[in-house]
Amino acid sequence: MLANCAFIERKENLIFLGPPGVGKSHLAVALGLEAAKRRLKVKFTTLADMVASLAQATRAGTYTTRLRTYVRPSLLIIDENGFLPLDADDANLLFHVISHRYERGGRRELTERGPFTSAERGPYSTGIDSAQMRGR
Repeated sequence: MLANCAFIERKENLIFLGPPGVGKSHLAVALGLEAAKRRLKVKFTTLADMVASLAQATRAGTYTTRLRTYVRPSLLIIDENGFLPLDADDANLLFHVISHRYERGGRRELTERGPFTSAERGPYSTGIDSAQMRGR
């Protein structure tokens, strides 16, 4: 049962897959609220907002500080994955967030994505090897 938030303690990742309108974001928000009730630190963002924020911080020289806002929470919810294409720089920023959370033992991303058809994989065709995303 996901509502007990044990997946966070076990440092497990969740990915909700499905077409638009079936409640993936609703489930993610509900689990985030449950985690917050349990006094766990939760961060909710969209993929586009996260990479834009990290790119802006890179330009401003505050990347490390901004990265911490995505690495430290017990539960990181990244919504709206795959709706907009990622260029190589954006994909690299996403990879850094995931790899830093993995290295800290914080592999607790809760992501939302539509179905992975061959046409929809386009945004993820960025040159980052899938083995890197799986933790080497």
